[in-house]
Amino acid sequence: MTKAAELAKMGEVITNDQIGGRRNVIINGSQQVAQRATSVADVGGSQGYFCTDRFKSTLSGTAARYTVSQDSDAPAGFSKALKYDVTTADTSVAADEFHAISYRAEGQDISHFEWGTSDAKKCTFSFYAKATAAQTVVVNFVRATSGTSRSVSKAFSITTSYQRFTFTLPADTGGSAQVETNAEGLAIHIGFGGGSNFTGGTINETWEDITNNKRFAGVGNLASSTDNNFFITGIQLEVGSQATPFEHRSFGEELALCQRYFYVQREDTSTGSGHFCVGQCNATTRMDCILPHPHMRLAHGHTISFDTASDYRIQSGGTLTTCSSIAGESSSPNTTVVFATVSSGLTAGNAGLLLVHTNSPVDIKIDSEL
Repeated sequence: MTKAAELAKMGEVITNDQIGGRRNVIINGSQQVAQRATSVADVGGSQGYFCTDRFKSTLSGTAARYTVSQDSDAPAGFSKALKYDVTTADTSVAADEFHAISYRAEGQDISHFEWGTSDAKKCTFSFYAKATAAQTVVVNFVRATSGTSRSVSKAFSITTSYQRFTFTLPADTGGSAQVETNAEGLAIHIGFGGGSNFTGGTINETWEDITNNKRFAGVGNLASSTDNNFFITGIQLEVGSQATPFEHRSFGEELALCQRYFYVQREDTSTGSGHFCVGQCNATTRMDCILPHPHMRLAHGHTISFDTASDYRIQSGGTLTTCSSIAGESSSPNTTVVFATVSSGLTAGNAGLLLVHTNSPVDIKIDSEL
């Protein structure tokens, strides 16, 4: 084989198979991980993380409602997609609304882009998508800086068959330096609806100081009919001007990356589990315990949420007692203190276990999302 043929063969491999890992800065781009739920109905009117990890529904103020789900209808090479199924239409989008799927990256995770400097790099964004009817989707990028935020957008015509869509973001030498902390450094909004406050200008495919009315110019309205669905997966952002094949990571790696932002300890007596953590009774009515968890984005201040207090109980001194209240606070990036209260019956100084009561499964959720 000649040298030219060898190089041609190498190029074929590079462009048709996965290249060495850690190119994609998007976590859970293949929509594999869904710790919160695999399907959530009546999403709309507010913002929140409801279904697949790291992808936020940004639907504040709208009358539209969606069922958001992790779906098995995916393109070749993928097993999952994120699906938005319109269940209540909104044919008159208010001026201050935009409807989007949002992804937020830490500043320190995109520092190698070197945006805001003379060494700024081009980056390429890509994704696979389809809809039940043709839609115009606008992807808007907003990067946080030490001064005014910077923005760039790109419109895509989505059809009824899966296609891969790509956009090369220009190297942004403008503005001030990129924020390089664990705070938000980049927000990516995959918009499928918007009001005049966000669509009244002309779309700009080059970086500029953020101007809201250009961000989603030309976007369609997925919520125009309850017949409409939208599917997306294979979301990737990488350095360079070429979209390389999607970087597949193992499920275990993807889950661990997601757990930096959200972790759920789910116990279910029907599967033989049911023990949350060990603690010590500090009074006849309260037990404190340390719940270890993955290292979270925030050192302190992550949010802890529980199911109904009576879903938990304390086992101590051979007695099982139902909780009357339960709360928690973050003590470090990888531990949370849980305070479980009962009406009476504990002995100060005794050890105890925090257990599931009769309702299963039962959760303790640690949230450190951007």
